[in-house]
Amino acid sequence: MIHLSLMGEQPIPVLLPLFQWPGKFNQFGLVASTTTCDLAEQLYRFIRADSNLRTIQLFPVLLIDAYDPEDIRSRLIEYARDHKLDGKNTSFNITGGTKLMSLAAQQAASELGMTTMYIATEKQLVITFPNNGENPQLWPLKVNLTIQQYLMAHGIESSNSPNFGAGPVNAIPPREGDQLEQDVLLLLSRSGCFDEVQRDVYIAKNLRQPGEVRNELDIVVIRNGKLAVISCKSGKVTREKLYELISVSSREKAGVYCEKVMVASTQQPKGITDRAAIERITIITRRNLSTLPEVLMKKLG
Repeated sequence: MIHLSLMGEQPIPVLLPLFQWPGKFNQFGLVASTTTCDLAEQLYRFIRADSNLRTIQLFPVLLIDAYDPEDIRSRLIEYARDHKLDGKNTSFNITGGTKLMSLAAQQAASELGMTTMYIATEKQLVITFPNNGENPQLWPLKVNLTIQQYLMAHGIESSNSPNFGAGPVNAIPPREGDQLEQDVLLLLSRSGCFDEVQRDVYIAKNLRQPGEVRNELDIVVIRNGKLAVISCKSGKVTREKLYELISVSSREKAGVYCEKVMVASTQQPKGITDRAAIERITIITRRNLSTLPEVLMKKLG
């Protein structure tokens, strides 16, 4: 089957149908604006490199004016005809992009007889609108992305080695927070609640660029296509430590589907907890560590 998708500012909603129905789609195309064309090309690189997706045939990215609905509609119809897309065998993900893009895409898909779909991540649902006029169908969202796949979709390279596999690594001396990290790792791994749990994940946005900053994530978990970064700190949590966590898991780097948790060895002062709340960071103390899986489950859905 053929799958088209509007390209918004977030890559995960675009990829979810490909992982929701593995092997179902053998042809794929993206519709992007000038704002999101670079992200569309980044996703194409991801698909070409991913062992599960690389056999999918990719159509050229269709560039449109995000705020001209008639142009979008006519360009989509022309695009479908140029690539001989069969409406009955084509689905169109209209989740991303501007509202005008979604409305125009819905109209074009209706004219072409395509099924459309919307990814309701808040409800953990994929909603499809059949091309035969039948009622919408609701599919529970169930995907199994790895941590590496999530990060790569955002253009982030990751490794369990601080030098990303480029030669031997000197032994890292023991750190004060090692035991806390290990306790968190074991708790989350044994909970069975997550698709993957990793400790000491090193990330870089542009690995081969001179001077590129490499960051270390203490603990990372993923569940149903959503990521959570857990920072473990012994002793006092400073504002600088909060900002570090905000920086490595920001919307710009890791997307809107990345949650943030700080695990601290002791109770923190109100100023820190208030700042954490403003930044949507949940703080868990060692005393309440057993609640961490439940807290993460609520965040990730």
